[in-house]
Amino acid sequence: MTDYYQENTLAMRQDQIQEMLDVVRLESNATGLFLVDESGFLISDSGDLGVDKIALAALISASFAATEEIASLVEEKNFNRLTQQGKNLNLFICKAGKRHIIITVFGRETNLGLIKLYVERAAALLADILDTPQAVEPATEIDTISKVPDEAPDSKPQMDSTAIYRTYWNKTCINRFMIN
Repeated sequence: MTDYYQENTLAMRQDQIQEMLDVVRLESNATGLFLVDESGFLISDSGDLGVDKIALAALISASFAATEEIASLVEEKNFNRLTQQGKNLNLFICKAGKRHIIITVFGRETNLGLIKLYVERAAALLADILDTPQAVEPATEIDTISKVPDEAPDSKPQMDSTAIYRTYWNKTCINRFMIN
């Protein structure tokens, strides 16, 4: 059941996740951003690197998992950030919640501090989004064609999850995420 809820939550929030990655990429001057799960599955990306994004996501996820094992060997709780520097491109890899990783690719002209600022804020917001279980019931054929029954007089009106998230996005993301 949990996997179904996780997948449904992710599917409903894909547009908001994509929007967040796009904003972080543009504001931080990153070349590309990827949201992957701990197994290396590419969930969403922003930017074009001209490389196989799926392979890159899988390899970086494996590298991050190895880094977490190193942390346990040296009796560290965890290493939740990783920076790799190259001649032309750099990577900043950051944990986003319990099961997700944000991979940021950026050039020499981009400031690492700016990348960290935006990506760590986005990681905190994504952790709230991705780690919060949603009570999403599987739709049946009857559900999709039937009308919603009238509510009982003493029941409270309910917002759908998209409306709830849009409210969250508008109040939280815009206020905490952007730099004035």
